[in-house]
Amino acid sequence: MDHPYASYRSLFPVLASKIHLASCSQGAISKTVSEAMEEYLNSLLTTGVNWSQSIQEVEKAKKGFAKLIGAEPNEIAVLGSVSDIFSTIATSLSFEKGKNRIVTTDMDFPTVGHVWLAQRKFGANVSFIPSQQGVIPIEYYERFVTSDTLITSISHICYFNGFKQDIKAIAEIVHRKGSLLFVDAYQSAGQVPIDVKKMDIDILAAGTRKYMLGIPGMAFLYMKTELAEKWKPRVTGWFGQANHSKFDIHQLTPAPGARRFETGTPSFISAYAATAAIRLLLEIGVENISSYLNAD
Repeated sequence: MDHPYASYRSLFPVLASKIHLASCSQGAISKTVSEAMEEYLNSLLTTGVNWSQSIQEVEKAKKGFAKLIGAEPNEIAVLGSVSDIFSTIATSLSFEKGKNRIVTTDMDFPTVGHVWLAQRKFGANVSFIPSQQGVIPIEYYERFVTSDTLITSISHICYFNGFKQDIKAIAEIVHRKGSLLFVDAYQSAGQVPIDVKKMDIDILAAGTRKYMLGIPGMAFLYMKTELAEKWKPRVTGWFGQANHSKFDIHQLTPAPGARRFETGTPSFISAYAATAAIRLLLEIGVENISSYLNAD
């Protein structure tokens, strides 16, 4: 019996000799992604400089990711890793008395806890929602998220046991308490349908090297437009400016939308890989991938 996705599986050479049990660390690489990276390298060999083409690939990657999660392209920024994204968001916050609590969980990736704990010296009050037998009961959010919570930071799917959270239900709770919702989607983007509007997510981070079938070096930040316009990042760079080619060292003019969170030149080869990988995911359909993964 042929595999229902035989034609797509044939794009991944490693599957001919190995059984890929999970991609919690690195997703399998397809021929299409490999060819995209070769295109980048060949352009350097033949032209020496491929700046304009590479910038276009970065924009294509943003648009592709925006489509993947139901967002607008101006709500997407690219950074080097999800760790970078968490640090960028954390250092953009002001921890004022009465609204200085950070709520996360003990099932999140260690980076998340490390970044939030590093904010204690700046006035953050960090608390961890405990897990219970490998899950976090939804009612715990009612108990631990309080009126002084500034941001609730959670994972969509837990990195070590696959526990999947009901993001829409959690969003309703934390927003009712006056908190922002920051979702780490590194373990879900590419294999679980995500609609940031329907789920009412304020901020989301995801990287390309796992279920999004890319390579390290590129991560995506989503932030609601109306929220991004209010933030003034303290971690910034020339790509985070309204006109990054103006080269005005005396002016700090944050770019509109999520792009204000960008810093320096992104990894171009990672952008080529991301564009090809996301194109493949959109062609197959994340809904179809999720349905297959959950089939008995």
